[in-house]
Amino acid sequence: KSIISLKDYLIIFYKIISRNGRPIQIVNFITSRCNLRCNHCFYKDTLNEPDPGEMKIPIIDGYTKNFGSILWYALGGGEPFIRSDLYKLYEKVEKNCRPKVFTIPTNGWYKNKIFLSTLRMLQFSKGKKTIIIQFSIDGDRETNNQIRGDNSYEKLLLSLEKLKKLQKIYSKLYFSIITVVTNENREMYPQLINDL
Repeated sequence: KSIISLKDYLIIFYKIISRNGRPIQIVNFITSRCNLRCNHCFYKDTLNEPDPGEMKIPIIDGYTKNFGSILWYALGGGEPFIRSDLYKLYEKVEKNCRPKVFTIPTNGWYKNKIFLSTLRMLQFSKGKKTIIIQFSIDGDRETNNQIRGDNSYEKLLLSLEKLKKLQKIYSKLYFSIITVVTNENREMYPQLINDL
């Protein structure tokens, strides 16, 4: 596995140097479904359409085979954890691309889904791959709830607390914050970043 990992890094380095058009980073929007209606969301008016734009796992398996080794695979949404097959998607990406970093944004609403999907991904990679869960926070409790919806801040904290239990077992599980600066919260920065 160390030889494969070294080979992957050499391939990624070659892609960077040669600029051969093969990606080193992928951002994959995997759903347009979301339970929230954040004021700043560019999807807000089309969320939960009859066709949520979700590619089936065999399609994802097919196109990721063409990428080869990559440095970073980032998911996007909607809310990625709405997908019940998220861990299967991860398995295909991990098998086909072997990303060194895998990131998943979340509004933190679905505590149990987030925990179980993350656990399955960590188990599949045997805890040896870096997985970063990116929590969306746009202010203190009051401001975040105003922007993202009632109880969104509280739900996020509950999800984070539950995932911290996994972090004690899997050292490659990390958490980060995604924040959007808008007119509604701009006065809070940069102090909000220090507080977080």
